[in-house]
Amino acid sequence: MCTIFRNLVFYFYIYTLRNLYLKILELPEHASGAEIKKAYRKKAFQYHPDRNNSPRAEEMFMLVNQAYINLSEEGVSEKAKEDSAEYYRKYNKKLTKEELENYLKKVQKAKEYKEKKEANILDISLQELKTSFILKLSNTIAVISITFAILLVLDFYILSPTQEFGIAKRFEESYNGQIVNLKLNNNDFTRISTSLDDPNFDIIRANYLVELFQTPIFNQFAHVRVFGHRKIPPMVNLTSFYSIIFILLTLFFIPLFNFISKGPNSFYIIFVHVSLAFPLLGWLICLSF
Repeated sequence: MCTIFRNLVFYFYIYTLRNLYLKILELPEHASGAEIKKAYRKKAFQYHPDRNNSPRAEEMFMLVNQAYINLSEEGVSEKAKEDSAEYYRKYNKKLTKEELENYLKKVQKAKEYKEKKEANILDISLQELKTSFILKLSNTIAVISITFAILLVLDFYILSPTQEFGIAKRFEESYNGQIVNLKLNNNDFTRISTSLDDPNFDIIRANYLVELFQTPIFNQFAHVRVFGHRKIPPMVNLTSFYSIIFILLTLFFIPLFNFISKGPNSFYIIFVHVSLAFPLLGWLICLSF
């Protein structure tokens, strides 16, 4: 009677384990050997630690291997059993002390070799760059660009503008507001552009007197205001390149990285070559106004 009871408990235990292993491989209760093998390959590929970086990948990989070993005990060859057991042993971290030490030495050696190789490549690239014309040109453009950016800051933000008056004569429609042609005191004509959202847009009319604030260095009419309306702040003149001052300062100050990031690093080597484009783009924008 005890023997029968023990056998029943044993078979119940085996049945429960089999169902658990089938659930790990996501298989039905009566899965065939071919289905087990196919599911194992799919799951092993999915959870392999070399392919899956999630925290549970290694644990799931061990469970998948354990499930395959137990479910395919009767149907697989000894070689397959050994391979599965080896994978399970390896990723279950059951390594001997000697195996672990050798593995760590290999990893450290590979890391040092990779770092040394990368450092050598960067050193060689930097030495070649130092003797090339591109570095001299890039640094020259960078100095000119940064100087120009400092002049823009002085001209727009620090130095006091000169004041001039003009009379609104002709109006033209534009995609973002209106263009006003002004006759200046010296009988020359200049153009300003107002934004639809600016309060000056609703005020300015023909023959109105307009105040123009001209920058001292680049002589740009950066700000404009209808005369007599002191409570309304001057508007930015959209026909002046100072209407996009932040974009221009960004383009002209970017070459600072030529000097900040100087050294044997990939960013510096690449940036020296591409930094020429930013100031040139900024100057083209200025000339287009």
